[in-house]
Amino acid sequence: MLWTDRLKMNENEAQRVTRCRAYYESKFQHVINEQIPEPIDAVLHVYLNGFPTASALSQQNRAAGLATANFWQNLSDKTDSSLLRFALSQLLRFDQAIPLSFIDLVIIRNPDLMRWAIRYSRLFENPDSIVYKHLRAKYATEEWLEFFAVCDRLLIQLDPYKAAILTLEKKLKFMTVTDFFCYLSILAWQKYFDSMLAGKSADFSKVYDRLLQMKLVTTKSETMQVTSESKFAQSIKQHLMPLLIPESYPLHTYLQCVKNLQLVVEL
Repeated sequence: MLWTDRLKMNENEAQRVTRCRAYYESKFQHVINEQIPEPIDAVLHVYLNGFPTASALSQQNRAAGLATANFWQNLSDKTDSSLLRFALSQLLRFDQAIPLSFIDLVIIRNPDLMRWAIRYSRLFENPDSIVYKHLRAKYATEEWLEFFAVCDRLLIQLDPYKAAILTLEKKLKFMTVTDFFCYLSILAWQKYFDSMLAGKSADFSKVYDRLLQMKLVTTKSETMQVTSESKFAQSIKQHLMPLLIPESYPLHTYLQCVKNLQLVVEL
């Protein structure tokens, strides 16, 4: 490829990022004009729903466009929500395209928010991460050093199970988040009743939280768009109901759901 061709391609990439940034900034201004509370959250919903949509725009273009938008200056040190944590974790998936100035800005406003995003994204599991290398080189307060130490201990604990987890994640990749939640709800009830019958009080909430995080992180944002209630109904009918009322479904459908549930149990 000629140098001029490379330059043209880079210019087009920059233009796509600029188009995404302008789109999010205009959405933010519209929310401000309408006096809608939590304007950044409103824009994050737009981003997580895969907008702006165009065949030329990639997920990386949208992530870079969102991270370079000017409204992040409005982020308060008190602003924190599960939506914001999750959206930031999605941005960290494209850490080579996210400017380090954006990372530093979020940390200045709310360092704990960035630490949550790192947990959700499992960024610390990627030794080649530009963002994570930057954080470890630049931040040395007591809170950050403790956080890095915990991440290091987690890596040691996770290492023996990493290959098995990745294998199971690949096997479950065909499921949407809603499909996965159907099986997780069955598992949760089963564990609850097993512990109740055994006369024990068992709390698996952290495990379920971890499983959902893993599924969300490994799921493409496009597949998380919910366009109608029929999508929910289809997922429940296909993945949940055969386990609840197996006599109403063909044997092969029931057995496939049992197989899927066993994969979730193993994970």
